[in-house]
Amino acid sequence: MKVYLGQTRQNPLNGLAAECSRLGFGEMTTRKELPPRRFPYAFDNGAFGDYLAKRPFQGDRYLFALERLWILPTPDFLVVPDLVAGGPASISFSESWRPRVEGFAPLYLAVQDGMEGKQVEEVIQHYNGLFVGGSVPWKLATAVEWVKQAHAHGKPCHIGRVGTGIRAVWARWTGCDSIDSTVPLWAERNFRAFVNGLTQAVPFLREKEHG
Repeated sequence: MKVYLGQTRQNPLNGLAAECSRLGFGEMTTRKELPPRRFPYAFDNGAFGDYLAKRPFQGDRYLFALERLWILPTPDFLVVPDLVAGGPASISFSESWRPRVEGFAPLYLAVQDGMEGKQVEEVIQHYNGLFVGGSVPWKLATAVEWVKQAHAHGKPCHIGRVGTGIRAVWARWTGCDSIDSTVPLWAERNFRAFVNGLTQAVPFLREKEHG
């Protein structure tokens, strides 16, 4: 399972930034954070930040950032613009953006609250993978099915906002291919708990989370 943590302004040779590199953790970069400070990296679209700021998706800024990708190493994947909490409407929104972002990097479709597998099934062939966003309760309840659907098509599945130790264990249990978070970089203890979760076994997890 690949790990992408947020960008940090720490010296890449010291502290948690250096530890990320030593462990092979990539960077999840947004449009305001180019160029990335660590490699490999993936490119998020920034829709969640716009959602938290209660503003529409900043498409012009996103396109400006995409132009910078041409002179940078290719990201592992980019998340096609989506509508946070938009349900099925988000699929249509992503489909409207897809032709504009093809060619930059492998494309991941964001899935979130209100979407159903049969709706994603209609467009999944256009994407290189799935990105599980959405609220935490919805993510915990549905991630396994999204992983299965992606893998049934021979595609990877990424789960966003997996930043605690127990959630890292859970993500491993789902069989997903990659995760991201900024939480481990907030404090040394967060980082250590997260790293422990990447190797720690919790035998009762299936019953606790899904039983």
